[in-house]
Amino acid sequence: MRQLSSAGICRRIRIWACVFALGFVLLGVWLFYLQVVRHPVLAKEAEKLQRVRADLLGARGTIYDRNGVPLAFSRITYSIFADPGRIVPQQRPAARLAAILGRPETEIAALLARGGRFQWLCRRANDDVVVRVRELCQTTRGADGKMVEGLRGVGFKAEKKRLYPYGALAGQTLGFVRDDHLGGAGIELAYDEVLSGRDGYLVAEVDGSSHRRVIPGRRLQQVKPESGRDVYLTIDVRIQETAEAALRAAAEQFGAAGGSAVVVDPMTGEVLALANYPTMDPNHYRDFPREQWRNHAVTCVYEPGSTFKLVAACAALEEGGMTPESPVLCCTGAKRIGRRVIHCAQHHGSRAHGALNLHGVVVQSCNIGAATIAAAVGSRKFYHTLRALGFTERTGVGLPGEATGSVPPLQQWRDIRLANLAFGQGISVTPLQLVRAYSAVAARGVLPPLHIVARVGGPDGASAEPLLRGRRALSARTAETMVGILRDVVTEGTGKSAQVAGFTVAGKTGTAQKPTPEQGYASGLRVGSFVGFAPAEDPRMAILVVIDEPQGSGYGSVVAAPAFADIARRGLAYLGMPPRMLAQAMPPVQ
Repeated sequence: MRQLSSAGICRRIRIWACVFALGFVLLGVWLFYLQVVRHPVLAKEAEKLQRVRADLLGARGTIYDRNGVPLAFSRITYSIFADPGRIVPQQRPAARLAAILGRPETEIAALLARGGRFQWLCRRANDDVVVRVRELCQTTRGADGKMVEGLRGVGFKAEKKRLYPYGALAGQTLGFVRDDHLGGAGIELAYDEVLSGRDGYLVAEVDGSSHRRVIPGRRLQQVKPESGRDVYLTIDVRIQETAEAALRAAAEQFGAAGGSAVVVDPMTGEVLALANYPTMDPNHYRDFPREQWRNHAVTCVYEPGSTFKLVAACAALEEGGMTPESPVLCCTGAKRIGRRVIHCAQHHGSRAHGALNLHGVVVQSCNIGAATIAAAVGSRKFYHTLRALGFTERTGVGLPGEATGSVPPLQQWRDIRLANLAFGQGISVTPLQLVRAYSAVAARGVLPPLHIVARVGGPDGASAEPLLRGRRALSARTAETMVGILRDVVTEGTGKSAQVAGFTVAGKTGTAQKPTPEQGYASGLRVGSFVGFAPAEDPRMAILVVIDEPQGSGYGSVVAAPAFADIARRGLAYLGMPPRMLAQAMPPVQ
């Protein structure tokens, strides 16, 4: 056997030394690459395997009515998603899921075929659906004793779901919550920051099993969630139901395009009901057109027609030196003003009103008489009264998108313009503005601060009470006189169909032509309304009913006054007001 010389041994030793040295260099480079260059990426991958983050959802605040009845609240539900990368086709996931989710198999299959790591299958599923899908995903023991693997690639995510237990009741007023948990309309939008809670999270270590169980005592980080604050409305759910039922019946009876009803406590400005037709169910708001999401009683304007004669009468009493007995004119059915002629609607020839005083102008709803009163008072005094009654400002009721109305500039109030304004044409108002003006008369001259939120719950359960005060718009004497005139409108004038047995009612009818961009006032469309309060001597409810584009008769006395009477009768009974068969005398002016 050949023996290596000492020189050969040394050469081999040097070669192996170089090999080992090179190996150590390569190992060092590899370790440097892993520990330095790739460290951020690998650390994140290790963290994903060793740690789990769970969202802790903060509850959204509850919306209550004035009596503590919940109108909107949140609960935790689960949404179902798929990880297409983990789907096993042999398990027939599309067919099995479609049978539970109630969706076509082809639709589910298309979602699973898109690839990626995440696809929603069902957002905020019902509890029974979640239970049945969970059962599909669980490993079970078959009849033969063998373990049957559950459906792979399907997961569940906890989410907040907003529920409205009364369905469409006050739908536009409450609004809705979008998929991103933000308010989308109504109170939900206006008080989103108050209602919204703050989500927290929990980070914990998990074991190495396929189930990734949390290791007890290994919570690494936790941020506690915060619940949103509760909002208490002035709305009374029973009065709201009454208003919506009466409004719906009137709108359907006359084939109307829409309508609104507002019920207010005239002494405090609290909104007891705010109804719209057609309504919207916030539980399924996507099923309704966007136009139906709008709260028309708040965001829309209309020409008030004869209900606006209140302003001319108040101006005459407050600043024009008139009394109810002051003679105004002899109505012949038409009157020329400048180059124009105004007509007393449906009253001409033998049906003309004849001699009228201020009381008769309002009770008989004479357009020519109202125009004559406005001309006698003058533009500036008329505008001053209009402004005092709140028609140049928003009511600040507390709902988003409130309109202001449209009052022509004072410098344009000449001749025919002032005449038209006197009987509610050429001006637009919101239902809230009009019911607030009549509430000022009911409250003996004090314009109440309309509001729909009574209080907001504090973080410690305490409540913040808003400090709201009205302002004087009319003298108590003027308001008292107007109450008497408006009461006679119902007993002997155009508002007889608004009478409520056992109670005195004060109010005014309104019938307005509805202008359109194409045809102006020749469209033939009308808006019928009635606004008033009851009992006249001790007002508890101020009510406005507006019926938009009724078919057939468009007169407020026909389409709106009966609905007013229905709301007042049922509302006063609910409030426990005893009927008074004989009208009591008006309280003396202080």
